[in-house]
Amino acid sequence: MADDAVVSVTEVDVRALAAKLKGLHALLTPAEQGLLHAVLRRAAGCGPEPPAIEGIAWAVRFSPFPWLDAVAGEEGRGRTRPAPGGEPE
Repeated sequence: MADDAVVSVTEVDVRALAAKLKGLHALLTPAEQGLLHAVLRRAAGCGPEPPAIEGIAWAVRFSPFPWLDAVAGEEGRGRTRPAPGGEPE
């Protein structure tokens, strides 16, 4: 989206985003929930300034990319979609 484009946000848009965030929030760990809250507060101008850091290390518990690649490959061949554990559904 261009920086000079006018974006019209309706109440329906806000409610839809709130519903999606509520669903996402339920999937997050308490630490991830805290991070999401901090990011949203900071984005709204209500939170403290971020700390000065030199680097970040993300501790990833699950990488969805191999599963997504398998799904795309299986659907391309007309086969059943594999479950996240690797077994067909």
